[in-house]
Amino acid sequence: NRSSDLLIPPVISPLDPLPMTINAGKTAKLEVSVSGEPEPQVTWLKDGESVKLDGTHLAIEAGSNSLFIGSLQEEDSGEYECVAASPLGVKRVVFSLHVQEPTETVHCPKSAFVPEGSDVSFLCGNISNGKSFAWFKDGRQLDRKSG
Repeated sequence: NRSSDLLIPPVISPLDPLPMTINAGKTAKLEVSVSGEPEPQVTWLKDGESVKLDGTHLAIEAGSNSLFIGSLQEEDSGEYECVAASPLGVKRVVFSLHVQEPTETVHCPKSAFVPEGSDVSFLCGNISNGKSFAWFKDGRQLDRKSG
């Protein structure tokens, strides 16, 4: 038998990648290793639809089958599926990607001196899409209603 006559069904890894959460504006790389004989045809799907590669925002890494997603946007969030197919079978792996807006913490004053019985205001918070924050006094969280 010649080694070129050896047929191997598609093999893909990782089999169960961890979900990814990445800040908007960053780059994601969905790394896969695909092998088999004959060489499997690799396709990428996002939420069940074919990924439209454009070479910049969505591209396949040269010399591999890994998917690069550049300058992430929230609409890039979803389930990405790599499909390796040959006449000997089909293997799939699904990546879960969540793109979030980066959180920017606004620096807050730590203390203020005011006459007893006077009102005081502190302005502070997180600037982010859908994020929240809490106020504490003497180590205890304040109720939003009572201030």
